[in-house]
Amino acid sequence: MKKIFFCAAILGGWIFFTQNAMALTISPPIFEIGANPGDNPMQNIKLLNETNSLVTVYSSTANFTADDSEEGAPKFLENQYNENTLANWIEIDKNPIEILPGEQKLIPFTIHVPANADPGGHYAVVFFGNQPSMAQGGSIGLSGKLGTLILLTVAGDIVEQGRIVSFDL
Repeated sequence: MKKIFFCAAILGGWIFFTQNAMALTISPPIFEIGANPGDNPMQNIKLLNETNSLVTVYSSTANFTADDSEEGAPKFLENQYNENTLANWIEIDKNPIEILPGEQKLIPFTIHVPANADPGGHYAVVFFGNQPSMAQGGSIGLSGKLGTLILLTVAGDIVEQGRIVSFDL
């Protein structure tokens, strides 16, 4: 009985202190872009506010790779930036973006592909969250993110390799 009361108290407190849900639709969920070294392709992400109130979102970028499982789910590398990664090449407005109730907003971004970019696939995500990417003031809070994947193929000579992991008869 004590366990049930404790769980009910925790759940009730969680419901009382949670913020309203952020109902956004993002389109497209995946960009597949081809570019040459030195190109600067521009695209737009569509965000639709499906709530009855103003929503403020903040953009951020991260690289991603597939995890080691058989499913190959994306593994986001939010704090791993260097000069030769796609997340670093993406230019997008970092100011707060306000979207009115029912409004659809186009968010432009540009990919600045370096002239010395490695040919082949480069993968990143553009996130939109309800909190700025850098926490300020040391406070703790809950945040949600919605993202679109960017799959960039840089033209050039690519060496592709494969290997057989196991073989059964």
